[in-house]
Amino acid sequence: MPHGTGHYIVTQLGERFLGKRHHFFFDNYFSSVQLAEDLLRQQTYCCSTIRPNRKGWPLDLKPKALKKFKKGDVMVRQKGNLVATAWKDKRCVTLLSTNTTSGTAEITRRGPGGNFQVKVPSAVNTYNKSMGGVDRFDQLSSYYPVGRKSVKWWRYIFRFLLQTAVINSWIIYATSHRPRPKSLSLGHLEFRLEISTALLKGNIVRKRKQSDLQPSTQGVGMSDLLEHRLIRMVGNKRACHWCMKNKQFGKRNRAHETVYGCNLCQIRLCKGECFSKFHNSLTLPSHV
Repeated sequence: MPHGTGHYIVTQLGERFLGKRHHFFFDNYFSSVQLAEDLLRQQTYCCSTIRPNRKGWPLDLKPKALKKFKKGDVMVRQKGNLVATAWKDKRCVTLLSTNTTSGTAEITRRGPGGNFQVKVPSAVNTYNKSMGGVDRFDQLSSYYPVGRKSVKWWRYIFRFLLQTAVINSWIIYATSHRPRPKSLSLGHLEFRLEISTALLKGNIVRKRKQSDLQPSTQGVGMSDLLEHRLIRMVGNKRACHWCMKNKQFGKRNRAHETVYGCNLCQIRLCKGECFSKFHNSLTLPSHV
């Protein structure tokens, strides 16, 4: 990766779109002057925020110069098709684009006194139109995060896809034009709770009583033992039935816990002795 991770990710993910006059939009983690130039050489345009300390960025738009900016100040520098823009709204924003002009555009904003028009750099307007969805997704994700920290990378992918599905579903619901009373409209949180309730409704399993877990007291013939196999049971570890019955307790005076059990008896049994001893205790002579 001679030009850095950001350059590599954008060019690799967008490889099949290069040379087709597509427009790429990305944030300042990925952007660089080198990347914009390389994309342009492959007939691909881009618009992105950029960190003002990047190599090749105009000297008069460096962080030291931006400290003197006042709200509404705009400075644009252009080199060929590369347009570097610095603009201060609530804070300073720097953008690099190859698909915008050095001009301005008018946008409508809401304020305490109603709507009003504001002039913004062309690059800012173009970027906001295309990246607004990503920023909105990040905002909605931050309200109700899914999952917890984990060292297993695949869990992050699963949680991201789950979060994406829920947020997209809520947006479709919120923007649909089905007539419904306002009192029945669901907010973001209520929508998530409805999903949870619906998923659980058909899958609530009554917790079995301890008596339900007891194996049959009828003996089994020697030939029938071949049908009984040790398998990995569904769910978390639970106390071994044989250890509990014979009070074979381990550390902290507790029965051994195991994820294994008998496929037919449907009880938890430790590997090895517990499994064989339990079934031997049920075995009766074949003529009985």
